Amino acid sequence: MPRLFFSIAVRALLYIGPLLFFVLLSRPFLPADTAILVPVVSLDARGEENIARTLSLEEQVGQLLILGFEGKTMSPELSLAIKKFKPGGVLLLTRNIESREQVELLVADLQAISPIPLFVAVDQEGGVVSRLWWQDDTAPVEFQNPEHAYAVGKQRARALKELGITMNLSPVLDGNRDIDFIYPRSFQRDSNSAALLAVEYMRGHEEEGVLAVAKHFPGYDGIAFNPEGGVMPKKATVPDISLFRRVFLDMSPRVLMVSHVIYEELGGVPFPFSQEGISFLRREFGEDTLVMSDDLLSRSMVAVYPVSEIGVFAVDAGADFLLAAGYPDTNTMAAFVGGVTKKAGEDEQFRSRVLSSASKILRLKETYLLSAF
Repeated sequence: MPRLFFSIAVRALLYIGPLLFFVLLSRPFLPADTAILVPVVSLDARGEENIARTLSLEEQVGQLLILGFEGKTMSPELSLAIKKFKPGGVLLLTRNIESREQVELLVADLQAISPIPLFVAVDQEGGVVSRLWWQDDTAPVEFQNPEHAYAVGKQRARALKELGITMNLSPVLDGNRDIDFIYPRSFQRDSNSAALLAVEYMRGHEEEGVLAVAKHFPGYDGIAFNPEGGVMPKKATVPDISLFRRVFLDMSPRVLMVSHVIYEELGGVPFPFSQEGISFLRREFGEDTLVMSDDLLSRSMVAVYPVSEIGVFAVDAGADFLLAAGYPDTNTMAAFVGGVTKKAGEDEQFRSRVLSSASKILRLKETYLLSAF
């Protein structure tokens, strides 16, 4: 039963009897001619929570994590980090990417040592942010019409899936003025026109079984510098969110990444730490939308907040996915993850939030990781 999601599958049997939870996730690790005839159960929210409850505290916290790391190959240090922190996903950045063959091997090696299959994420937006240099890099501003956007999205997702990448942090739905630092990555159209393109681009991903993560709500609009460089931007009010609203009218993205901006009207703290902010997001787009932070270990974050408290603040506010890529050394990551785990071990309400997010993420994995193999 090689890497058959063993620990979670055994515990899942307590709840679902003979139906083996996530059995198809073992597919890549079995001989090619092996037939899998066991039916796969589709679990409701209660079933997912039951599964999440069988996980250890460290495993529950781990499911919230999407971690960055150093290197282009599996190393003893990387192997140890995956086993220690038990992340729900990893983010591939330029420092991890050399060639198609290298990425394919790296992703396979990462999946092979993770007891629970990983979301593998990348920023393949097209244009100036195209991590996989050999793939199509059509930028959103170059989409000619909705049909073209759909074709680009579908082809891009298929190419990612061939590498084992199951999450694309794209498209960008903010920064629509030429003074915005993020403007070159935007659609550069009015909200109605941009929404038509964004929806079809994401639909192309969806049909290929790759999760497209729209970003960065409520927006980096009016900000001329990249906040990851060391300074946290402040704005008095939330920017225009009409493009996000228009996209959600036609297609409800499963995950929405938030901006790291301090909006004074939402409590005067960075958006991922703002209960008011995330409550505002969920009032707009529903409780089922999973909230992902931008990089919580960016220089602008760690310059102001203790590393051990950053993840705690985000979970307390209502974030589901904790993206942490800026400082991937083991000690920093241990402090970041350890802070969340410690809080969850001491505070029952906080742990219930971790459990809720882990449950939703497991359900998302049932949808996207089963389709990936």
